[in-house]
Amino acid sequence: MKINYRPEIDGLRALSVLAVIFYHGNFIIYDKSFFQGGFLGVDIFFVISGYLITSLILKEIKVTGKFYFINFYHRRVRRILPMLIFITLFFIPLAWLNLLPTKLLDFSNSIFNSTFFSSNFFFIFNSQEYGDSSSILKPFLHTWSLSVEEQFYIFYPLFVVLCFKYLKNKFFFLLILFSTLSLILAQLGSLNFSILNFYLLPTRIWELFCGAILAKIEIDYRRQNRQIYSNIFPIIGIILIFFSFIYFNNDTLHPSFVTIVPVLGTALIIWYSNEKCIVTKILSNKCLVGLGLISYSLYLWHYPLFSFGELLNLVENYADKTIVILLSLLMSFASYFFIEKPFRNRAVISNKKLYVLLFLSVTSIVLFSYFSYKEKGFPNRSQIIFKEEFKEKPWELLKDNNGICHLRTDNFCNFNSKAKKGTVFLIGDSHLITMGKSLSDKLVKNNYSFISLTNGDCYYFPKFRYVNSKTNELMFGCDENYQEKRKSLLMNSVNSIAIIGGNLNRYLSNQGADLKTSDSKFVTTEKFSLEESLKLSIFELLENNIKVIIIYPIPEIPWDPLTKIYDSSKSRNFNEVKNYILSNNVTTSYKSYETRSKKAFEILNDINHENLFRVFPHKIFCDYNKVNDCFIHDKKNIFYFDSEHLSIIGSKMLEKPILEIINGFE
Repeated sequence: MKINYRPEIDGLRALSVLAVIFYHGNFIIYDKSFFQGGFLGVDIFFVISGYLITSLILKEIKVTGKFYFINFYHRRVRRILPMLIFITLFFIPLAWLNLLPTKLLDFSNSIFNSTFFSSNFFFIFNSQEYGDSSSILKPFLHTWSLSVEEQFYIFYPLFVVLCFKYLKNKFFFLLILFSTLSLILAQLGSLNFSILNFYLLPTRIWELFCGAILAKIEIDYRRQNRQIYSNIFPIIGIILIFFSFIYFNNDTLHPSFVTIVPVLGTALIIWYSNEKCIVTKILSNKCLVGLGLISYSLYLWHYPLFSFGELLNLVENYADKTIVILLSLLMSFASYFFIEKPFRNRAVISNKKLYVLLFLSVTSIVLFSYFSYKEKGFPNRSQIIFKEEFKEKPWELLKDNNGICHLRTDNFCNFNSKAKKGTVFLIGDSHLITMGKSLSDKLVKNNYSFISLTNGDCYYFPKFRYVNSKTNELMFGCDENYQEKRKSLLMNSVNSIAIIGGNLNRYLSNQGADLKTSDSKFVTTEKFSLEESLKLSIFELLENNIKVIIIYPIPEIPWDPLTKIYDSSKSRNFNEVKNYILSNNVTTSYKSYETRSKKAFEILNDINHENLFRVFPHKIFCDYNKVNDCFIHDKKNIFYFDSEHLSIIGSKMLEKPILEIINGFE
């Protein structure tokens, strides 16, 4: 069943996908991000999809009195799956050749979930906030919107058919009701659970239903707009859309009540535009219509191209980004004519051939994902001399019978609890837990008890909680209760040693290792500052006769060192990679580290007590007297797992002075 073609809708699609592309490209003009609200292009797509799909369903029911589910889903399969699967298969070899084991594992998980339209759930479970600095490193993050849309398509036709069979006169009312409830839920979600709110269908469905409402009214009453309305309201609509693109940003609570602005703008264009309207004439321009026709391919291509460009350090300036956009356009035109159009045409690709190809392709993706998971990202793809360091994430090595010790907020790991020499507590964030396994093994062997009290982004700040800066939502379970549990265990212990450390620079400066503003912060209802809390809490431990070993900030690196070495060699040959490493000693500046760590050093240096002992990572990893650099490898082993976490080798280097201090207590 066909509906009347409206070229202005394809033009609207073009504007939406261009906004998304410029948003992901992060073009800065006069210190302002160009189309910083470009992510709202997806919301416009949702409104359009709701309108078109509902129009198709209602027209079929009106004309035939029936609705054929098989035909509907068959059309969806031909429209969506071939392009998605082709692009997935296209990027698998690129990922295999270039991505490090952990990144390949993330990649394989994301393509598996995108193939089965569950990638929105995958990114929720991985706490991936859309728009943060790490999001561009997830090549298939953009498929979350496809998953939302396909989840909608699964249940929506059944909802429509049931309404027309049993609640025909209530269908419009139910659309209004569910839209209202969804919008209210989105507003509440934007304030209390931002990640869930962004990715889930229940907080997005009001946008799709907005289009559905327009379609229902049009089917029942037709669009009979007076020209005066068609001259005014589409202009208002396009103004609302561009206002959203330009003035909304990542700090905007979204989706929420404010998202009504671009949604309303889209609705005004869909409903009031006609062939005489200036907006329709602009949107019906051949160039925009052409881009609208390839918008699906363009949406699928651009993001992984940007992502791999970033992962491989190929996109460093606006010229590089422009090349990525042009390449996306070229690939989109090609795939539209050679994949999209043929697969939509039964005369070209029969049903039998279609489903055989889909079965084989999906099976290939599933097998690749399964073996990537089983083999932990295939670390043996390259014979790099330090590959053993990257088989497992260092912060996941310390385990007991209940699993990984890191990130627990209760039932803490306690090794050798009946030890005679006392208890050693490991307290901090993921920077510290990297040495947990090796340190635990050595201390237990030396008759100490060892308790891990580490959590992601959770330094030892009693009375403080770690929250999302935008929503005040708790991050990683690091709240006052968890902090109090740590403090209580310490204060009630006897003959104990507390090892405290982590990414203190980040918490004090609200900056991450990449020197970009963090999306999170520590907050408290108490009157004292973060600095005061740190000093008081540590001094409290010291006065309680607890020996405290403070680990000063670890030198951070503003890029992934292994990727830098791995990709800069331009080779997968063992000898060539080894020679590259020997001749290119990649370092980071000590002065840069010193500047970032100045505040942390001042605070920690101000704490003095006979029970306080200090470990300085820069004395291990930096040669600040001769070359003023901090080294990330010794030409045999690499010291870092990523841009800020130590590898197993690096962790063992850091644990050495800690063990020397502890041995001195005996």
